Amino acid sequence: MLLKDLKKVYISRPERVNLFGEYEIRWILVAIAYLNLQQDVNELDRNSFGEVNYDIIKARTDKNYNIKNGYGISFKIDEKEKALTVNEMNKILIKKLDILNVEYLTKDFIVVGKPEYRVLNQSIVGQSYLYRLEQYHGD
Repeated sequence: MLLKDLKKVYISRPERVNLFGEYEIRWILVAIAYLNLQQDVNELDRNSFGEVNYDIIKARTDKNYNIKNGYGISFKIDEKEKALTVNEMNKILIKKLDILNVEYLTKDFIVVGKPEYRVLNQSIVGQSYLYRLEQYHGD
């Protein structure tokens, strides 16, 4: 892969959190990777009405970043949904709820906002890893 074609992306994984009986999905930052992003449109990307789905892009790389199906891909981390460590998130929850012993997430990870794309599937072509990404609109 040419270095000029690689784009820096943030990889996050979903974590289902039980917050007082309601389940929410929090995205936890796993790694930062450099991927070659391309929009390859073919006949398989059409829906049942014959319309082309432009929400699907393909990402290629020579390195194994251990990206799994369902992981999120973001091009940037929003400033308003600033990346917080879990300890900071717990402090915010304690202030909001006025409860002293709230366990939100127990591991020291970084919680980020909703990703822009989600990994649909992955394959290996020669020495390259190919990830098929779909635009993520939320659950």
